[in-house]
Order: sequence, then structure tokens, then C-alpha cells
Amino acid sequence: MGRRWLSMLAAAQLLVLVCGCTSQPVQVAQRPTSGQQVGAVARGRACGVLVFDVIPAGINMRTERAYNRALGGHRGLVDTEIQDSWYFIGVGDMHCTTVEGKVID
Repeated sequence: MGRRWLSMLAAAQLLVLVCGCTSQPVQVAQRPTSGQQVGAVARGRACGVLVFDVIPAGINMRTERAYNRALGGHRGLVDTEIQDSWYFIGVGDMHCTTVEGKVID
């Protein structure tokens, strides 16, 4: 392989890494106001798979899905914590997001 071919290949790989999958920012928790009734701790979890480490299946919006599951019909969450984890599952990676916070009514 020529030197030019290798530099074109390196540039293409860099372009793929920089232009990977993206999603919109998600507001996870509202700002608390004075006088809100804070309840028990709630937790929600959502997962998605990155098939062959390239094809996203349920990856985007998993933080929002986890937040809605934790919300469970309440008005909102405060003192919110987010935890991400991933697992290798043979055909790719499973990425999971857990949202935990105190519910407000």
C-alpha cells in the first residue's frame, strides 16, 4: 500500500469516529421550587443495543425513557442521579442508563 492510501484510510477512520451517532440533549430533572412535597426514591432503567458496535437499536433517548419510568406518574424528580453501564452481548454492546431521584408530587 502506498503512503497516500494509508493517509486516506486514516482520514476516513477519523471522520467515522468524529461523526458517530448523536442525539439531542435531554433535560432530566426540573429545578426544585420551595414548598414542593418530596417523596420516596424512585428508579427507572432503559437499555439499548449497539449491534456490531455500529448499528444503534434503542440507544438514543434511553435517558429520557429511564427518567419517564422513574417518574411513574409523579410530577417530577429532584436530587437526580444518572448511571450508565454497558455489557458485551456477543453481537455488540448493551448500553443501560439508570435514573434515580426523589419524586415530587
